[in-house]
Amino acid sequence: MPQILGLVNNLMHYSVNNTDMSVSIDECRTNLINRILFAGSQEDVKRCIEAGMLAFDANKVHGYIISRFVEKIISELELYSARKKMHSRGAI
Repeated sequence: MPQILGLVNNLMHYSVNNTDMSVSIDECRTNLINRILFAGSQEDVKRCIEAGMLAFDANKVHGYIISRFVEKIISELELYSARKKMHSRGAI
């Protein structure tokens, strides 16, 4: 978990101090999605998400930004899941 927390904290520090915050938030979201998809267990997924939320809190990120961040992650994971199901059924 320290590695994940450190990575997310570094990304969030970059996000807060960068003038183009939308790009760095997108990078952070993509990184978190990849970590979720390649996690070895549900516990690993939980740790990734908790580390991300701790980093947001530590950097005093506005609640609306966090909400949109989470909504986009959920949306992208749902799309991934739907594509994976279609592919496994031979639809793609």
